[in-house]
Amino acid sequence: MIIFLLIVLILTLVYSLLIGWLYTGLEQGEKRGCDFQAGVSVVVPFRNEFENIGALIRAIASQEYPRDRIELILVDDHSDDGGGSLASKVLEDYPDLCVSLVGMDQKSGKKNALYTGVSRAGHDIILQTDADCIPGPSWVQRSVQPFENQEVAAAAGIVRMAGHSAIQKLFSLELLSLQASGAA
Repeated sequence: MIIFLLIVLILTLVYSLLIGWLYTGLEQGEKRGCDFQAGVSVVVPFRNEFENIGALIRAIASQEYPRDRIELILVDDHSDDGGGSLASKVLEDYPDLCVSLVGMDQKSGKKNALYTGVSRAGHDIILQTDADCIPGPSWVQRSVQPFENQEVAAAAGIVRMAGHSAIQKLFSLELLSLQASGAA
C-alpha cells in the first residue's frame, strides 16, 4: 500500500512539473514579438448574449493590432433578448472598425451561424470566438503569429479561465492540462 501511494505521489509530482513547464513555455511565447500583420476575419456567432456582446465588441476594438486589418463578423442566430440591437448600438462607438452584423435567415444553430460567418469572411485568416468570451488585448496578434510561416494552414489557441480564487485557479490548471494533452 505504501509503494502504491509513493508511486501516485511521484506521478502527481511529475504531472505537476510538466504542467508548470508547459505554462511557463506559453508565457514565454506570449512575450515574443511579431511584425506579421495579415488581414484577419473574426467570426462571432451569438444567440441571446445581451449580457456579453458589448464587452466582446469592446475587447475586439481594443486589440493591439491594426484596426484596419481586422474584420469583425457578428452573426445573430435569432436572438430574442435584444443582443443584436445592443451590438448595433455599441458598434456606433467604433466607426473605423470594419463590421458586418448578419442576421440568420431561416436555419438556426451555431453550426449554421459559423458557416454563415465564415462564408462572408474577406480574409484568409479566420478567428472564431464565442460572445461570452473576452479575448485579451493581444489575442489577434498571438493568433496570427503562427501564420507567418507559409506552411501553417491551421492553428489553435488555448483558453484561460478568468478568476483569482484558489478553486478557479485549480479549474484553470485542469483545463490547461486537458488542452496540453490534446496538443500532444
